Amino acid sequence: MCMLGGCIALCGTFAILSLKYVPDIINRQIELRNDAIATSFSEIIKKPLLLRNYLQVNQEAQATSRLPGVSYAAVVNAKGVVVGGFFSDLSRFDYDFANRVKQQGFPVDIFAENRLSANRAEGNATLNIGGQKIYDKVKPVADTGNEVHVGIYVSEVEEAIHSALVSPLTISLVAIAFIIGGILFILLNRAITMPLKEITSMAHRISLGETNINIDTTSGPREMRALAEAFKRMQQSIKYMIGRLEK
Repeated sequence: MCMLGGCIALCGTFAILSLKYVPDIINRQIELRNDAIATSFSEIIKKPLLLRNYLQVNQEAQATSRLPGVSYAAVVNAKGVVVGGFFSDLSRFDYDFANRVKQQGFPVDIFAENRLSANRAEGNATLNIGGQKIYDKVKPVADTGNEVHVGIYVSEVEEAIHSALVSPLTISLVAIAFIIGGILFILLNRAITMPLKEITSMAHRISLGETNINIDTTSGPREMRALAEAFKRMQQSIKYMIGRLEK
């Protein structure tokens, strides 16, 4: 029972630590990735914006939106107008929103909760867009007065967390813990539990008057051998006292 409790406690501790730290680690990695993409995007489009080459701005936005896990990439000017923006896959959004984008173009109003201001150099926000949760990163484009937005699907983050928590490695670690616990249980059972049962049985037989039974004092751990020797001395003492009484 102790070994089983220890295995359960070990697995429970591992599960709690995983649930507490793994999501934070993955979210941090996603945040760093989004920041790197947004920084790279803003650097790439700086020159085209200064030259008013909006065709290249749109090409770069489209290329960025096609990166794995990216939902969209957009450039918004100081007047709040989208000068370049693309969604990676509109089929992942609900029909009304996708249809609106196809008819009216990239909607700037989705960024209302995450815009730059005089005291805000960059920002992050989780937005609900067309039935999807999107992690939005906004950064300024230096010397242009524009800002870039890069969105990453929150579902991608949740899938990454689920994959990390229910991964072959996690399952293997839990299985190894149970196997090691089982092996330790078997070893302890053979080394301690079984010898204790034998000595208990011998003590019971001695108490019923069987003073000639053989007590093995050579097998088992040192403590068990010492206990067996103590019982053997007790057996000899009882046998001696019975012999004296019979005389």
